[in-house]
Order: sequence, then structure tokens, then C-alpha cells
Amino acid sequence: MDLFDTYLEEIKAENEYLQKTLNNNPEDNKQNNSAEKVINPPHSVETEQPFNVSDQEIPKDEMEASLQARILHLYQNGYAAEEIAKQLDCGKTEAALVIKLHTKSYK
Repeated sequence: MDLFDTYLEEIKAENEYLQKTLNNNPEDNKQNNSAEKVINPPHSVETEQPFNVSDQEIPKDEMEASLQARILHLYQNGYAAEEIAKQLDCGKTEAALVIKLHTKSYK
């Protein structure tokens, strides 16, 4: 609760600072609505180096289908449970059970 109160106080201080800044320069605000003006509130933390996206490695999103999804995909493409089990290196009973549970839930 104390952390939340501290956070709220910081937001209030930042809002007051912003309001004072806007009230002191009403002409600037009208002329520079889209200007990139940076306002540093008193409690802001400045970094030593600016953040540059090109310096960071962007992780690739990769997704691997679950065994159940692969079983159902092959089943929908016309494969029998035995063929699916061989192809995915899983048990025939497991493949048949996944297929049976899936088809039963949609009937």
C-alpha cells in the first residue's frame, strides 16, 4: 500500500509540474502542438546513453505446434492413427485417443 501511495504522489507531482509548464507558456503550446519538446519532471531519471533499437537484437517469434495439434493436423489431412503415430514417433493409442477426444467433442 505504501508503494502505491508513493507512486500516486509521484504522478501528482509530475502532473503539477506539467500544468505549471503549460500555464507558463500558453503561446508556445498553441504554436508547437506537434513539436517534440521534452519536459523533464524533477523526479525523472536520465540515462547515460540513449536507447537505440538498431543496437538491440530483435528476437524471432517461433512457435512449435503441440503433439496434439500435429496429430489433429495429420488426421485432417487424411492420415490414419497408425500412420500418424509412425510419422510423429508417438504411440498408436495416444494418437487414436487424441483423435477420438477431438472428434467426440465436436459431434
